[in-house]
Amino acid sequence: MLPCRSELWMGSPPVWLEVRSPLPAFRHSVSLGAGESDAIALAEQLGADRIIMDETLGRSEALARGLRIIGTLGVLREAHRAGLLDLPTAIARLKATTFHASPQVLQAILDSV
Repeated sequence: MLPCRSELWMGSPPVWLEVRSPLPAFRHSVSLGAGESDAIALAEQLGADRIIMDETLGRSEALARGLRIIGTLGVLREAHRAGLLDLPTAIARLKATTFHASPQVLQAILDSV
């Protein structure tokens, strides 16, 4: 099986990318997957301005812990507003992946710019 694009990208990540794990003291036993749980713990540990979280349970937990959240679509909208990408093109490409959002949510994001 061929590696996906993200696996290829991670095989040679950009120099600005820093991969980190939360300290054990920041880990919490919540009913989330390891990725969401670690992301929340790391955001708390670092005092992050925002956390990128798309999963409903992860978003609820992050909000309950006082974290500000943004989703993938919100990041794309901000990048579009900053002139870094074309939002309709980015959403079309995102729809070709396993990412899921309702047509109404996608249209609302497009209408917001």
